[in-house]
Amino acid sequence: MTLNTPLKPDDVAFIAPGQTTLSEVVMHLGVPVELKRSGPGALARYYYTDVKYFRVNFGWPLGLWQPAAFVPHDLILGGGGLGVDLFQVELDQRWIVQQYTFTHESPAAGYRVWPFGSARDE
Repeated sequence: MTLNTPLKPDDVAFIAPGQTTLSEVVMHLGVPVELKRSGPGALARYYYTDVKYFRVNFGWPLGLWQPAAFVPHDLILGGGGLGVDLFQVELDQRWIVQQYTFTHESPAAGYRVWPFGSARDE
């Protein structure tokens, strides 16, 4: 599950460093989550969060033959993770894009479901 829309390189292909203004970025991508001063200019940051959760009850089929009132049959295996990715735009004092970059931190969302290993291949 992604909590907001992730940005892809195609989504930011319109940005031309040294030419594109912050207002053009906002028009295409929306308002940044964070805008902070950095040196003589500013940084505009867009975050998106990726959440993964997995759960399986291997004992559920036993309920078809044996009611749970007589024998508990839950055998649950689960796991999850959360990761945050970032798209960052560096602006000069005139609010013109100087450079931009993606920072991928969502391997933190590459949760492990023991004993099966990683559920996400990078």
